[in-house]
Amino acid sequence: MSAVSSDPHTLTIAFAGNPNVGKTALINAVSQSRLKVGNWPGVTVEKKEARYVQGQHQFHLIDLPGTYSLVPHSIEERVCRDYLNETPPDLLINVVDASNLEKSLSLTLELLEQRIPMVLLLNMWDEFEIREERLDVERLAATLGIPVLATSAVTGQGIEDLKKLLAEQTQRLTPLPVLPDIPEDTSQRYALIQRWAHAVMTRPDQMKPSMTERVDQVLLNEWSGIPIFLALLFLVFKLTFDVSTPFVDWIDGFFNGFLGRWAELALGALSVPDIVISLVKDGMIGGVGLVLTFVPILMFLYLFLALLEESGYMARAAFLMDRFMHRFGLHGKAFVPLLVGFGCNVPGVYATRALDSETDRKITVAVMSFMSCGAKLPIYALFTAVFFQRYQAFVILAMYVLGVSVAIFWAVLLRKTRFKGEIPVFMMELPPYRFPQWKALWGSIWSKTRSFIRQAGTVIAVSMVLLWALVNLPYGNPPEKTVLGYSARAAAPLFLPQGFGQRWEPVAAILPGFMAKEMVVGTLGVVLSVQQEEASTEKPAFWSELGAQLVGLKDAAVAAVATVFSGLTPAPLAMDDSANTSSLTAAVRNTFTPLTAFAYMVFNLFLISCISVVGAMTAEFGGRYFGFVFCITSGTAYVLSALVYQVGLVLGFQ
Repeated sequence: MSAVSSDPHTLTIAFAGNPNVGKTALINAVSQSRLKVGNWPGVTVEKKEARYVQGQHQFHLIDLPGTYSLVPHSIEERVCRDYLNETPPDLLINVVDASNLEKSLSLTLELLEQRIPMVLLLNMWDEFEIREERLDVERLAATLGIPVLATSAVTGQGIEDLKKLLAEQTQRLTPLPVLPDIPEDTSQRYALIQRWAHAVMTRPDQMKPSMTERVDQVLLNEWSGIPIFLALLFLVFKLTFDVSTPFVDWIDGFFNGFLGRWAELALGALSVPDIVISLVKDGMIGGVGLVLTFVPILMFLYLFLALLEESGYMARAAFLMDRFMHRFGLHGKAFVPLLVGFGCNVPGVYATRALDSETDRKITVAVMSFMSCGAKLPIYALFTAVFFQRYQAFVILAMYVLGVSVAIFWAVLLRKTRFKGEIPVFMMELPPYRFPQWKALWGSIWSKTRSFIRQAGTVIAVSMVLLWALVNLPYGNPPEKTVLGYSARAAAPLFLPQGFGQRWEPVAAILPGFMAKEMVVGTLGVVLSVQQEEASTEKPAFWSELGAQLVGLKDAAVAAVATVFSGLTPAPLAMDDSANTSSLTAAVRNTFTPLTAFAYMVFNLFLISCISVVGAMTAEFGGRYFGFVFCITSGTAYVLSALVYQVGLVLGFQ
């Protein structure tokens, strides 16, 4: 029996169905509000819910994870089963794709057996009506013994009927389903589903190929499928970072330039001590600025991935890549977040949400730091320009290839040890191609971006304050006499096997590099006492500078549009020679040898990318699993960089 809500004026209604049947869109259409997104207790599966009021009654709508069965093979199936068994709703709404009725009825049977008042929604009815098939809705309702409605969240068809039905539940609950004679044997159950479908469906003898089938003949073709997929991913990769880069640069300049400068001037006018000014400017404002620089990257990434998902192509991409990824212990869907990781690991971590299995997500995240993100490129650019100028492109390519090779090794090893077992059977329904709805796209983009700011952003901002303390305390001392300098001197002997532990300066750049790889080159410049540019002595003018910032934002938007049509190389792969100043290169040449420089690059390649990744991993998988990943990445970085140096010595390199 269903458990009625504790609040007599609140009706709890759960929406269940296969993936990609439009449950979320229906809830948005009914409630006229954006869903609140959280996590189900104890797991990282998203929990989406909405509330709306009609008359004196409140409705609590819950969007259960998309699933094909209640048998708990996956975490989503376990969440659905546990929710329905432990806290059954007042009403269960089973949403099915009207164009795939026969496939959807298997879950419908299992839901009927839960003995919860239930309604069936034949969603995407507008797409079904275009087909040559016909469906007898009244006969289906009589067969199942429950109310059945035809709906479309896109056109609004059936939404008012659904609202009316929900309002009626406040007066009297839908009676429990009158269970038909459902057999236990699996083959007999499928035979029953086929009989039901054939009884209510009318199909012509020969159906014309649908638009989806015609497009799939090209996109899933043995010869054209993979090249088209790689081209689309390249386009997503390029647009994400090319379009977001001008906004990232503007945010960085606004916080660390304009806002930091005026905070310093304002606090100085109030005679605030220099140490507090430095903490506010470099620690707090710099930390917030670092968090927000990731927002444009994440928003554009989520936009392009949502376009692929909502259009129906993402399922086909996973199908195409599954055979290749399966050899290395990974699911086909893992290809996308790993590729995104080459640009930035942070959105790559969040892109693993597309994976259905928790195990697949954890393996993918564990090896993602071995993908050379864009922040590691300035390190490669500096050292290759100083020591390997003739072979610069080859050495940088070797870094990328080495990272991928080690990632494959760890994926296979983890699948055979910690996550021992067979890779889940690749089962995914290929939805028809659809035009994505902007409202659904924006809801997905904003909810995920807000989640990053709230969860990972907190960790990043706090860590930046701690980093400030390491670099600046005791305040006013030279770098070698700060906490960072003393710590680097103490830790330097640990890096003697890597060759760069003979001096403390390279070690001092590792900790800031753990916070953000962009800081490695800058920290080397500080600890190697490279002459810095003098600060501007121009008279400050707040309003003119603010106007310049607004103009800069406009220019960033123009540049973002322009980059879409210019160049074929993604921004993360473009060489950055900004750090290659004569004073820094001379200092680096006097501190490193070609062999220690190569070992240093290898160490930074495998070390976890940045504190932002720490925040993302901790938010998604918890601190314990992050600790496990940290041990893998740090151990790999230490061992392989030492191996590079020691083998290089044996081979006669210096």
